[in-house]
Amino acid sequence: MDQLQLEERLFKQNSALNALSRSLAEEQGLEKIARRIVHAAVRVTEAVCSSIWLVSPEFRQSVCLAAFDRSSGMYSCGSIVPTESLLAVFDGHREKRFVTIREGNASEAELSFLRLLQGETPAATVLATAVSIEGEPRCVLVLAHPDEDKQWRIDERYFVGSLATLVSTFLESIEKRQVRSELLHKENIYRAIFENTGTATAIVGEEGTIALINSEFVRFSGYPREDVEGKMVWRRFFHPAEKERVLGCVERSEQEQGPNKYESRFLRKNGEVRDVLVSVEPIPGTRQCVASVSD
Repeated sequence: MDQLQLEERLFKQNSALNALSRSLAEEQGLEKIARRIVHAAVRVTEAVCSSIWLVSPEFRQSVCLAAFDRSSGMYSCGSIVPTESLLAVFDGHREKRFVTIREGNASEAELSFLRLLQGETPAATVLATAVSIEGEPRCVLVLAHPDEDKQWRIDERYFVGSLATLVSTFLESIEKRQVRSELLHKENIYRAIFENTGTATAIVGEEGTIALINSEFVRFSGYPREDVEGKMVWRRFFHPAEKERVLGCVERSEQEQGPNKYESRFLRKNGEVRDVLVSVEPIPGTRQCVASVSD
């Protein structure tokens, strides 16, 4: 009978994990995923209520993403607790992954932890796990039971561990998307500034190849963008007698890691020669520089 019950529990656990994995693949929002996780935790284990807490990057406050109580069948969210109180309970345990708390023999930190979780159903026994990303705690998943004598089974602990892994995977994917979004935002800002400098400006890469030019450079040089970017070298735009000096100025600017200004003669596409002031400034951390040309 026990073996049959175990098989039934494992079947439910695997089914729940597969359903949650599909939810992650659909890229649903964090709050919706959190609801699915706490509901699965209560439905599949003997927990009466479950909650998932997001630790803020500042590590001062944590917010409840979702909580589900079997007795009422209701969800809740938005509660805010001090992060220090939420995480302190893990510091007092050797096994950082799982912490089991029983009200009758709880330490002061553990009692404080239990008080944070009090909802419609009092928590006398708790199974909690902290989700870390790159060594920093980012989330806490909690299962609670009103009976102090409740013994969390091994398969329940493994199931909670699997839920924590799903949470970790989802948080990492969110952070990667946020990083990509921030990089794109910064790139758009950079391009806007680059396009509106008011002077003919180019990004010059290794070996002098021009990677990017702005609209003013197109107008001033007479060359269309598609003929320049990734194809032409910086010294191509200067009078033959100036090319070695131009190259030396760019190299000196890279070595000194500071701006360098010099006068030169610029060759336009129509053959016209213009006297110009050139400013070359290296881009920190790269082998590129920003070169501007003023008539």
